[in-house]
Amino acid sequence: MADSYLFTFQYLRFGKQFMIDVNQEYISEAICNLFGLVGAKENIYYNSLYTPFNKGKIKECIKEIAQYLGLPIEIILSYVPSNYVPTHSESQRFTSPSLVATDSNKRGRAGITAEVYIPNNLPLYGSSSLKNFPIKVKISENINEYPDTFMVVMAHELSHIVLYSLQHSKKENEIYTDITAMLLGFNEIISNGRKTVKQHEQRSLLSTTTITETVTYGYLTDSNFNFAHNKIKEIVSQNKSSKKISSSKAPSYINNLKH
Repeated sequence: MADSYLFTFQYLRFGKQFMIDVNQEYISEAICNLFGLVGAKENIYYNSLYTPFNKGKIKECIKEIAQYLGLPIEIILSYVPSNYVPTHSESQRFTSPSLVATDSNKRGRAGITAEVYIPNNLPLYGSSSLKNFPIKVKISENINEYPDTFMVVMAHELSHIVLYSLQHSKKENEIYTDITAMLLGFNEIISNGRKTVKQHEQRSLLSTTTITETVTYGYLTDSNFNFAHNKIKEIVSQNKSSKKISSSKAPSYINNLKH
């Protein structure tokens, strides 16, 4: 009988760089800062995203994610191949090529790509000018293979739009971007979809090797994510009784930016 071995490879990657390990004080300060600007939302209902996704209405699914983030924008959607390599010919954009599978040499051979383009004339968060403002989004054609990952990737990428439209000093900070999505209703979506586990077998004449591939999406380490996740759950629970909504602080922030 052939032997069977188990190897576990864990890839901590999401987009342009590897995970960022900071202390919990940094996470707390980020949550406090962002909560002071956008507040916190109850978790989005899964069906509001998965119903259009399962019907192939991907644009509607992305638009629903955007709406829940407080972005009443118009999505200009286009598809790219799963092996798409971004170019540098466009203006400011954020790209997440999310590693989901590897070959025997641990090289990526498949992934979900999401690109969100940020125009120079992006209106302020919460302003009427943001309504139906066109935002270009590119996604890879293989998103149906990884629906949970797709939700996590899109919530993260569109949260860059939130921070840019707030003219936030940390608008390019990936940890702040992760936390923005978590505060604005995607705490559980990200918790459930930030890890994928796949198994496949490699056979030889003498043995069968079972390889388990674990991929983690986002920029927070597991310990920092768990800390942020629990802290945000507590904030949402505390504010649920007062019916505090995430957009309640945006108008005053916008007024401050205008003066």
